[in-house]
Amino acid sequence: MLLDKDGKPILWDGPIKTKLHDHSGGHGVIQVERTQVNRDAILAQNLQARNNSSTRKLDWGLFALQIPELDLMVIKKKYPELDGPEPGRTKAWKKFMTSSESIPYRVVNKI
Repeated sequence: MLLDKDGKPILWDGPIKTKLHDHSGGHGVIQVERTQVNRDAILAQNLQARNNSSTRKLDWGLFALQIPELDLMVIKKKYPELDGPEPGRTKAWKKFMTSSESIPYRVVNKI
């Protein structure tokens, strides 16, 4: 098991790093802290892409969002219909994509 500088365990799941903190003094309460190492780089890349006026139109559609994995987990927890069955899932994604909440994840200015 990998330990941080304070001797606390660190778990890696792809780009997501999980640290476990025991603040309970041995009473079995564990706080979980998750971070995504490349999150800031992804969001900076999205901003740069939005500032570049070219659209990312591909043969199969428009490349519109790039969401860090940890953010995607939070978004799907907040809006479970994004991970639900069709036809509601597509409608939910279109609604999310046009909301102001999607702006940090957009790679194009206008969707």
